[in-house]
Amino acid sequence: MNIPRVLIPFLTAYDPSDLPGGSIDPLGFERGYLLLADKIFPGLTNAAGRPRYFSVVCAGGLLAPAGSGNERNNVRMRAQSVLLLERFWAAANVLASEHDSELSASGIRGVTYARAHVEQLKDRGVRSTNADFKMLAQQERYGAIGIYANVAGYLRLLNRAAMSPTQDLGERLGEAFLQETDIPARLRGAIRDGEGAISVESLREWGHRAHIAAPVGLIEGECLGEAFARDPVRQRMADLLVKVPPKTNEETELSRLGRIRKVVSQQSGNQDLQEAIDAILAFEQCYQIVLLGFERVLWLCRADGTMAAETVARDPILKSCAETVANAEQQFQRALAYGTTEHFRHELDRLRDVKEFLSSAAAAKQTKLFVEALLDRHAEVQYGKFDRGRRKLPWIDRKASRYELTLSQVGDVSGEPKSLDAIRPHEYRLATADRFISASLGKGA
Repeated sequence: MNIPRVLIPFLTAYDPSDLPGGSIDPLGFERGYLLLADKIFPGLTNAAGRPRYFSVVCAGGLLAPAGSGNERNNVRMRAQSVLLLERFWAAANVLASEHDSELSASGIRGVTYARAHVEQLKDRGVRSTNADFKMLAQQERYGAIGIYANVAGYLRLLNRAAMSPTQDLGERLGEAFLQETDIPARLRGAIRDGEGAISVESLREWGHRAHIAAPVGLIEGECLGEAFARDPVRQRMADLLVKVPPKTNEETELSRLGRIRKVVSQQSGNQDLQEAIDAILAFEQCYQIVLLGFERVLWLCRADGTMAAETVARDPILKSCAETVANAEQQFQRALAYGTTEHFRHELDRLRDVKEFLSSAAAAKQTKLFVEALLDRHAEVQYGKFDRGRRKLPWIDRKASRYELTLSQVGDVSGEPKSLDAIRPHEYRLATADRFISASLGKGA
């Protein structure tokens, strides 16, 4: 079944608005990364990476009271039910984790707030609790609704505009979660009424069954698996993930994708995935080289806040980056040019600005010109971002023959950046997909 593409809006080419908290992205690779990630796992995200959240969102919508004639109020009411269930569920996860070391609540958004609430319950010695506690600075924006609802809409589990589970699949998922976790009647009533309390012990017991890391029920797992498999690209990639599991818990996604690439090359019918993986591996090689160079310039200037351009140009690591970027850029351009399948070639023009930047960096040859290409790109990217209506400033100023750090500089590397290992590659949703596969088999989600 072909699922309609969802257009993701962008504030600029370099600042995707769907990223929670914004993106640092000093060299403007984020948009290209998201495009390539959609080539292998369309519709998924890393942020919405715990499948049981989708069950909670659908269940919250089901528990909302019957609506009135005012649809705007009905939408708000359903959203409030989801928020209320989310807070109870987060507290239940924390309570259950206290008694079971194998159940980690670390995947809960705002778990710190939930833990603080549970600690207050202990300090006060109370035996029941409501959900009247703060959950995240802005729960609706950064919790289950803000992070999971759009993806739930793409998976056809939720009518996002109405904040209601879709008929059939979304409703089945929400009802399965409620039934198979045996939600307490008092908790069900509290969600329906918009207020109320439940005993701490009852909430803890439910938390063991409804925990984010607990095995899911039979029907819940079937629904999550069906939602995941509705997109044929996701399903084919899922089949490959099953065939090529991680070697160890420490294996990187890029390493695993490289092994998957070898399997795909021996198959028919997965040429689009082979092309996508080739592009991803080449894209990440380029990204790590140029970002290492940029972070190296930041590090060199950090001691005194400034450094002569000629001194920077003599740095051996920057020299190595300048020498290796050309070959990496050629591999990336080749991967894009050789791809022929319709799925792979769709919207490749969104990579145009990255391609042009990498071409200029590769053509620089000399270390000084390579650094200038990095700083030109960084300034272009920063000026394309806005913070409270104002354009963001570059992290480095060029004054005469010196580079000077500005008050805006952030950086993403701790310690001295010496090799590509210091640069974290993008994550391509493999962990999210693995969890969906696990949930579809009735295992921990």
